[in-house]
Amino acid sequence: MELHRGNEELNRFLSESKRKGTEVLSNPSNNNNRISFVIGNEAMDLDSFVSSIVYAYFLSKREGEVVIPLIQIPKEDFSLRTDVAWLFNETRLEWDNLIFLKDFEEFLNENRLKSVKEDKLRVILTDHNVLSRKLSLLNPFVEEIIDHHADEGKYPQVKGEKRLIEVVGSATTLVAQKIREDEELFKGNAIPSLLLGTILLDTVNLLPEFNRATPKDIEIASHILKGLEERNNVDIKKFQKDFFDTLQKERFDQTNLSTQDLLRVDYKQFTMETKNSSKKYEVGISSSKIKGEEWISKDPNIIKVFKEFSRSNNISVLYSMTTYIDGDDTRRELFVYSDSQKELAEKSARYLSDKTDLELSPMDLKDWKEKNGVTLEDGVYFQLFRQGNSKASRKQVQPFVSKFFASQ
Repeated sequence: MELHRGNEELNRFLSESKRKGTEVLSNPSNNNNRISFVIGNEAMDLDSFVSSIVYAYFLSKREGEVVIPLIQIPKEDFSLRTDVAWLFNETRLEWDNLIFLKDFEEFLNENRLKSVKEDKLRVILTDHNVLSRKLSLLNPFVEEIIDHHADEGKYPQVKGEKRLIEVVGSATTLVAQKIREDEELFKGNAIPSLLLGTILLDTVNLLPEFNRATPKDIEIASHILKGLEERNNVDIKKFQKDFFDTLQKERFDQTNLSTQDLLRVDYKQFTMETKNSSKKYEVGISSSKIKGEEWISKDPNIIKVFKEFSRSNNISVLYSMTTYIDGDDTRRELFVYSDSQKELAEKSARYLSDKTDLELSPMDLKDWKEKNGVTLEDGVYFQLFRQGNSKASRKQVQPFVSKFFASQ
């Protein structure tokens, strides 16, 4: 399987954007030219990486301005995203030239942002439509959104073609739609492989039985595949299958990660509003590629780590979704944990079991607890559920969780 390799122009863009971005972030008051940040979501999965990098590159070419993809995870967490690391290596993308979270943390304070003229900073969101709490100071600068999640209705000033929020399989599909005016981007460099790999992975290879691919995902992927076939004389069906199988294998290669790493490899945090407008809860939803029973078997201290992770992120309830391959089938499970809001966590688990189509059923952890001498402390809720509806990813689960908290 031969992928389009990264070219000098794309890597030169990343190098230059890091150089200019570092200058602006260190001394924003000296910046007299408009600068744009393109930001994927806080989990920074493959979709967020590719959509933010490719769209930043497109805008920099079209507008001739400084456009910087911001990666809102620590640099040391990059290697945890095994599918991203593999694809970037295969396409020769020099990811070391990206700007990671620690590179711009100092920029995110009110005094520094006050020194930035409003018309000199633009923020563009891909793969999410509300900035994470740690980036909330950038809210006034949001001017464009490209996302495939449910619209949360924030930033009403972002309208029309600048607000492309559509429930498709992958945000990268919508970015590809946006950049099709520049056909050169689809030829002879890493971008076709980056776009295609992301769309295939997000839609489970476009297979209809998984109900992830929309007609738009299929049309965009077919356009890229047609170009590959014409330029490279390859067996496109075999190429597509091999590409997807390899990416999925890389994504699911997480068995050697620690519990701490499994929780942070694909993590999002949400502020949940309730009927009482003054009462809000911080909730975390992580996603990992491991069988739940395998996870608890290899780490008898899992509850301790869940507790440490919850407290370090100041969250009331932690939902940890797991996905694994069982033969030809994809299976899902869900952990629900809380050490500060036991009754609320238990109530939310009942709601997700009884009031949604997730088809949750609790797993008996008695033998595991006895074998490992595990006794739950007072005030702790910890339960693993099988999720019968394997098509429901975090994109579907999070709105259910939000609906539960809104009813409280």
